[in-house]
Amino acid sequence: MVLRAIWLLGLTIFFSCSSVFGQEVHVAHLDIDSGNACDITVGVDEPIEKLEVFPNPASYALSVVFPNADGGLQIFELSGKLILESSITQGINQIDLTKVQTGVYVLVVTTDRKIYQSKLFVNQ
Repeated sequence: MVLRAIWLLGLTIFFSCSSVFGQEVHVAHLDIDSGNACDITVGVDEPIEKLEVFPNPASYALSVVFPNADGGLQIFELSGKLILESSITQGINQIDLTKVQTGVYVLVVTTDRKIYQSKLFVNQ
């Protein structure tokens, strides 16, 4: 395993790890006590679940295909304002965009294990 770290004020802060098998390893918890000892909990990212969003650009409806879990969908303006929020289930989901104005948005799909983000173009 290759481990990269930075030194900050005499403390080691881990920011990236990768295994010999090419899987990303992330630091889930870093606890540094006053005695300069630290406890590190790491995990291995699982294969990416395929999320399909189409069409993009969208006009009146957006299809979201999510084969592996239930979750939530949010659409934000670039300023961060929440425009639309919806639950999604495993399979094909139709999201009504008739009340969303023409523009560029951030689409966020959240499950209990992952957060997916992408740009969404709406052209009414």
